[in-house]
Amino acid sequence: MVYRAVAAFCAGMIRLFCRTRVDVRGQVNVPADGGAVLVANHASYLDPPVMAMALRRQVHFMAREEVLGVPLLGPLLRRCGVFAVRQGTADRAAIRQAMSLLAQGKLIGIFPEGTRSADGSLKSAHPGAALIASRAGVPLIPVAIQGTWEAFPRSARWMRPAPISITFGTPIYPGEEDVRTSRAGELAGISRRIMEEIDRLLAEPAERVETRIAVGQ
Repeated sequence: MVYRAVAAFCAGMIRLFCRTRVDVRGQVNVPADGGAVLVANHASYLDPPVMAMALRRQVHFMAREEVLGVPLLGPLLRRCGVFAVRQGTADRAAIRQAMSLLAQGKLIGIFPEGTRSADGSLKSAHPGAALIASRAGVPLIPVAIQGTWEAFPRSARWMRPAPISITFGTPIYPGEEDVRTSRAGELAGISRRIMEEIDRLLAEPAERVETRIAVGQ
């Protein structure tokens, strides 16, 4: 499978240039089957491959349509299950695609900040992930990725040595929210909760997380 081959290649590149294996924590929080939306912080181009490396299941990522238009890279990403989203708009085609994949029991990967963080810090989330999970009736799984900004920030031309880890948090079910305001208010509340949970995971000592493995050997 192209997806698995690309993930293995990325693991080797990270091992070679970042001089680290990716430390994976909380993998048991990702369901073995069925649809779910993985929601992660975004500080580097390394974030999607790190998430792909960490799981046995395939993750279908949303990516800016400009990225999928890049020669060679775009077709490869599409073969890996990546699909386009138009930034700054309520992209109905992207939402339909995500809903279709979730209905098939697939995993969707979304970076709700919309773009890579310039300084590695968390930004506010757009409501798209909460909207999709709410409509599909699937859990949102907060994902905290550490070390990728240090390894490959926006200002860098190539990777550099840094320890990298990824933590999968406890699933959040949109129906659990009790936000008695407008629909927009409800989605904003869910989005805030996701980012708060990611922030908590980023600050949580590794010893507090149940399951740890290492990939990229």
